[in-house]
Amino acid sequence: MKERTMVVLFRGLILLAPVLSVLGSLVPFPQAMNLNLQLQGIVPVLVLLATLFGLLGGVSWIVATVGLLAFRRWARVLAIWCAVAWALSTALTLGAIPMLRAMAPAAIALYVAGALCWIGALVLARTQPLSARFT
Repeated sequence: MKERTMVVLFRGLILLAPVLSVLGSLVPFPQAMNLNLQLQGIVPVLVLLATLFGLLGGVSWIVATVGLLAFRRWARVLAIWCAVAWALSTALTLGAIPMLRAMAPAAIALYVAGALCWIGALVLARTQPLSARFT
């Protein structure tokens, strides 16, 4: 694949990932979600940790996106940590709140597609000739 084509694909995946995630969050829930959360035990701790990792992942995602588009070496590492933070946030959220059963299939598909775009861009960032562009 030509270098220019790889750059366009890389930047497209980087920009498409947040767009798909935002679109996924705009899809309405097809049914009401029962939010009877226990305020004792481990559930509040899980919700707090999920929120913390979600905020950490969101802020680092913005910074990593800018860095990746500018081909900064540090952005590749930050993008991986961002993905780890969001994976932890998602796992903790699904453990504390049974949201997955209430979400629309289209929303889940958009979230998964956004994650796959992000992972695909990170894989491309490590391949030649793109990896040589990172300074």
